[in-house]
Amino acid sequence: INYRVDIEPSPFIISFIPLLATISIIAQGIWIAYLYPMKRRYAPLSIYSQKFVHEAKTSHRTYTPITETPSPPPPPPRKAVGTYIKAGAEVSAPEETVSVDTILMEARKHYNNRNYEAALREFDRALKVEENHLMAISGKGKTLETLDRLEESLECYDKALALNPKAEFNWVRTGDMLLKLDRKEEAVERFKTAIALNPSSPAMEKLKSIEKDKGFLKTQAAHFSDEGKFREALRYYTLILRHDTENIKALIGMSVALRGMKRFDDAEKALKKVLDIDYYNSLALDELAKCYRDRLAQEPRDVDAWIARGDILVELGRKEEGLMCFNKALDVNPDYEEAKIRVQDMNPAPVWEGHMKEDVIQEFVKIPGIGRARANALIEAGYDSMKKLEKASMKDVAAVKGIDQRLARGIIASVRPYG
Repeated sequence: INYRVDIEPSPFIISFIPLLATISIIAQGIWIAYLYPMKRRYAPLSIYSQKFVHEAKTSHRTYTPITETPSPPPPPPRKAVGTYIKAGAEVSAPEETVSVDTILMEARKHYNNRNYEAALREFDRALKVEENHLMAISGKGKTLETLDRLEESLECYDKALALNPKAEFNWVRTGDMLLKLDRKEEAVERFKTAIALNPSSPAMEKLKSIEKDKGFLKTQAAHFSDEGKFREALRYYTLILRHDTENIKALIGMSVALRGMKRFDDAEKALKKVLDIDYYNSLALDELAKCYRDRLAQEPRDVDAWIARGDILVELGRKEEGLMCFNKALDVNPDYEEAKIRVQDMNPAPVWEGHMKEDVIQEFVKIPGIGRARANALIEAGYDSMKKLEKASMKDVAAVKGIDQRLARGIIASVRPYG
């Protein structure tokens, strides 16, 4: 049987052969250029270099002739701890020079075999040789941590951080240890430092977990507020309100921090939110009065602030202080109608314009916050009976002279207790 096989290479593959050959040549050239300087630098020191080979060939021909001089006696045997035995007695001697790396290898061997006390002894040996050896300090800290001797371990890690403050993992580790020791405030600072070094640090999740602890957040917020660190206090109050938007204590605490930062408008908003939740909250009213007081210390010609502070003080039963605020507003602007109405309410003059009107006034003054002047203002605005007042909207009542939005809300709540 005769047969013939014809093979024809693919033109597509053949077209790439020059390119592949060129790439191969360039790669070999780069490899040679990379290895040649290394060869020049390290080859002379190699055991395969001509120098070492020559010395190896000739070394068997050279020898030192034996003389009659006896060799010196060997030194007495030494213990690893720096002592030797002589005539049955243990005598102190300088410790042998031992490599720190050798000691650390022994320490790691003991640690891996769970012989932690022996590992500690080796780490202490290493630190005697080199007091600030970072690996020895860290190894000792890790061993103490494994033995649950956290306070001692923390001291070691703190020393390591002093030597290398950019070791993010040590900031995280010490933060964890502080959490175990129930020292959350310090742990938070450690985690913040770790995050500053590495924004993607695992400390971020740990910090978020801590910030869900309401008790811790409240303690921190109150602590910073008492120390006058209002920016830090505000941060913690904000975290509390993120999870509980109607937390009255947090809102009041936030207002104190905002007032301390001179952000009076924001402090007022926080307190008004409290009063929306609890209309008669005396603590919120008192803080609101302080807010207006501090605002007026900076802006003494703010007549609206004088009126608002006076209204709050009257509501708190501090009528003399409230009247003083209304008079201050009149000192700034003698024609200010709102101040006149309030002063007249504080110093009522009998108004006798018919038996029916007096009856309506007597009904109106029973509403909290309404005096004779405001009762007259309501009657002049068209609310000449309790029924008409019951049907009025809060917006319309707030438009009456001498009545602001807060008082209007109180009036509507009083005349329509069931909505």
